[in-house]
Amino acid sequence: MEMQEKLTFFHKLICSNYPLFLWNYDADFNLSDTTATWDLIAVADFIPAVRFHLAAGQFTPLILETNVGLLWIIGFARREGVLKSIHFLGPVVTGKDTSDLLRQKLETYELSVHIHAIVSRMISQAPEIPNSILTGYAVMLHYALNEETIPVS
Repeated sequence: MEMQEKLTFFHKLICSNYPLFLWNYDADFNLSDTTATWDLIAVADFIPAVRFHLAAGQFTPLILETNVGLLWIIGFARREGVLKSIHFLGPVVTGKDTSDLLRQKLETYELSVHIHAIVSRMISQAPEIPNSILTGYAVMLHYALNEETIPVS
């Protein structure tokens, strides 16, 4: 089974329980495809953290949080030590903040009407997933992308 087939299968398994979206980028952050109905506006916020992670030689998945409180799993596909693609799975809330609190936080930012509507929709559609399950999904995403197990700490 090719990596893309594994990724599609993994995403379908996740979606059987939680409605998460998947964004696939090449190594230069060019969007190749997505299952979402809106643009991932958070990717620009994550690029510095992702570049720092990769510059340190790390290819393990990340779980990053936006200023508003939405979380994303970021996985990295590599072949022979070379980064091939980057994959974002989300958005998710973990339960530490309710949707109402996240919306209140959203109101503190000066955003265009369009961006406010997108983020508000993300908040309303984001499933609440416990941290332990979210970490497990990150580990499984890494395996689907690289056929490699990683320890969970």
